Amino acid sequence: MDAALVASLGKRSPSTVEYRIVMPDGRVKVLEERWQAFLDEEGKPIRVAGTCRDVTEAVRAEEELRRLSGQLLRLQDEERRRIARDLHDSTGQDLVALATTLSQLHALISLRPAGNPASSPSQCQALVDQCIRDVRTLSYLLHPPMLDEAGLEDAIRHYAGGFTERTGIEVELEIAPRLGRMKPHAELALFRVVQESLTNIQRHSGSLKAKIRTERGPGKFTLEISDKGSGISGSLRRRNGKTPFGFGVGIPSMHERVALIGGQLDIESSGGGTTVRVTMPADD
Repeated sequence: MDAALVASLGKRSPSTVEYRIVMPDGRVKVLEERWQAFLDEEGKPIRVAGTCRDVTEAVRAEEELRRLSGQLLRLQDEERRRIARDLHDSTGQDLVALATTLSQLHALISLRPAGNPASSPSQCQALVDQCIRDVRTLSYLLHPPMLDEAGLEDAIRHYAGGFTERTGIEVELEIAPRLGRMKPHAELALFRVVQESLTNIQRHSGSLKAKIRTERGPGKFTLEISDKGSGISGSLRRRNGKTPFGFGVGIPSMHERVALIGGQLDIESSGGGTTVRVTMPADD
């Protein structure tokens, strides 16, 4: 506190510091002090005026909101995993059985000696095959099993390949060697950032190319997703230069997920494209 006060004496703008104190009964209170030094014509401080207020309840409310937000994201991920498993194990298998039956029916009809084989079984089988592909894609988008089985690197490679097939957008990969495994909740959060960023590129950027880059250095991990699109227009930016939460419904979720793994999410955009960057601590 004293060091902060001394450091602020030469400033002409207000200073704020927040700290915790232990009351005689053992309760912990959070105090916020705000002050400003007034300087003379030579720039020397002549007096200091300030206030001190109890912000314990506000801090606790913010911590509780952060806790509930994290719990909501975890429940959402658990529900996604359950739905993906049900789609794959139940609905997907039923569609495969139906496709097999239709194939056998089509073969029997084709063996009839007279007349042309009916086209209805072929059309039905084509529809079922399309349903199977759609269910498998939806199941993977909800929760990729490869993320649990093989880790973030393989999951990104597989997802990027499927994304290119679905959208025609070429995705360049620059994956750090020996990326290794991370904690499951960290891998999931980073994968969701990749997923949402590529979705925004498809919907908003107009770019036909995207790039995913990972870098793992001493104590630090970086993930970048970039494009060469039109960028975010100035009217969509906040006054402080940050991308507004209204751009892409998943961006608030991205911020929350990254914060929960102790990282920071930054979005840079210009007329030459947009870059989403996540930096977080990493075990060496």
